[in-house]
Amino acid sequence: MVQRAGVFAVLLIIGFVFAGFAGYYLGFSGSSVGWVATTVTSYATVVSGVVYTKSVFSTVVSTSTFTYSVEVPVVRRETVTSTVSWVSTATVTNTVTNVLEPWRYDRSPPMVRGFGWDASRVINDKIYDIGVWFSVFDDRSPIAYVELRFIPERYYYFITGYGMRPEDYDRVFPPEGERTYILKPVDGGFDELEEDFEVEIRDIVGGREYRIIVIARDLAGNVEVFETKTPYIRQYENLGKILLEKGIIVAASYMSSSQPFKEKLDDYPILGRYTMPPDGPIDDIVLWKHVDWAGYAGINVFFIDAGAWEKWKLEGYEGEIMKKLMDRGIKCAFMWYAWLGDDRYFVRGTNKDAPDWTIDLTYPKNKESFVNLLTSILNSGLVDHPNYFRIDGRPVIFIYDATVFINETEAWNSVFNSVRVKPYVLGDIVHAVIDPYEMNKYFYSKWKDLGKYDAISSWVGFVGNEASNPRYNSNPNYWFKLMNELWYRFSLEISKQYVASISPGFKRYYENVGIPRNIEEFRERILDSLKYTKFLRIDTWNDFAEGTFIEPSQKEGLSYIETLAKTLSEYIFKASNK
Repeated sequence: MVQRAGVFAVLLIIGFVFAGFAGYYLGFSGSSVGWVATTVTSYATVVSGVVYTKSVFSTVVSTSTFTYSVEVPVVRRETVTSTVSWVSTATVTNTVTNVLEPWRYDRSPPMVRGFGWDASRVINDKIYDIGVWFSVFDDRSPIAYVELRFIPERYYYFITGYGMRPEDYDRVFPPEGERTYILKPVDGGFDELEEDFEVEIRDIVGGREYRIIVIARDLAGNVEVFETKTPYIRQYENLGKILLEKGIIVAASYMSSSQPFKEKLDDYPILGRYTMPPDGPIDDIVLWKHVDWAGYAGINVFFIDAGAWEKWKLEGYEGEIMKKLMDRGIKCAFMWYAWLGDDRYFVRGTNKDAPDWTIDLTYPKNKESFVNLLTSILNSGLVDHPNYFRIDGRPVIFIYDATVFINETEAWNSVFNSVRVKPYVLGDIVHAVIDPYEMNKYFYSKWKDLGKYDAISSWVGFVGNEASNPRYNSNPNYWFKLMNELWYRFSLEISKQYVASISPGFKRYYENVGIPRNIEEFRERILDSLKYTKFLRIDTWNDFAEGTFIEPSQKEGLSYIETLAKTLSEYIFKASNK
């Protein structure tokens, strides 16, 4: 094969000599030529495994001399001398021009292949630097130029679509310029058909996705443009992860359905009036912002509220939101409660000896609904997700308004016997400002089986449910601190984990009274709760309808998540230095 290739190369060189002579003669003499003597000297070089020769033709025609410089692929270095005859004009036109400048007629662009990137500096889930690598290949012309552009993605549709205020854009998506890197091959020079490239991109601001564009040009001038996009890169380090590693759980209740943003509310998200199903599609960037901000604030768990979590919700957008949040790195668990407003699942007041707001789980319909709904949830695929929240290997479920369920022993036993793993049950059994010992004496000891619960909690920090009562809303932190201590002591006596519920305030948008939002009192509630428990629940992350949100808003900016982050950071710093 090597010998045949060499012979072919020699014949091809001789053909080029014919064309050179005929071209000269036709251009200058205008008469016939009978012979030509040519010496061909070939100099070999290797490009991407193929041996090329640079051949210099010295051709004597009559009394004039000229030199051609061409590149012809051969398999060995050699010198050839030959005598040839005159050739036609067609040979001159079609051969000489293409051999003299072979890349002039190369119309195929190079290819970018083997593209990849990886984080090279990561601190607490925040990517600061990335390394990028790829190669550029061309089958005919050497690579001549490569550049890489790193471009922050823009999300102006938040302004045009959701009504984000223009002045808030840079607070949500921090300013960051486009970067351009003019690259050199790894081996130092552009001299091959295939070149490898590497580049380090440092000090990434984050808070968005990034477009990576590679522009490659070969020696013939053909250009290839390759583009890809990174996933969302966090703006903040994940304090929530650090806290969880230290055994501190900071959860927040997360509303998975649409918000009444069309109503006149006291405040709106800084992101604008973004859509949530069923009013519109799930916005992945909204979910990413929630996860990024929550982690920065120290939150490491979302309890996802979707009412009774019927099967159509597990398989619908509520389940999709929960999965997407877990995919983005935050732990999630179900927040479940009896459907309010009708008797599709539960009938209240069937036990005439109990308060009419209770749900007796010995009543057949009530027991069936309770067992079927909870079994379906706890056996769902969402529980199998690696970021489903577990304690001691058991999937956690938060039962909102668990106080309403009475005579529950057999119903809970049926649930436990029907699920793959026994759940860790957190019950909201405190729905008012009330002495736990009185509550236990007159209600729990008679109607509740607290043995089925692993932990107890309240909702919106006790006083939220008393928001219209001047006795409580005039001095909410006094009552909060009093209840916190009493219920913590009670939890010890019944051997249950105490989970503090903390809320920044409480006022329904359609009511005129409530617990006023106060960021300093919010901070005091956090610190007071940490005296008793390492398991906090923030009510809520994003309930704008009841004014309990800590999600960044138009009026308050990022103040609540900044306060939460600062308070928790100072707490663990002091604890580590004791």
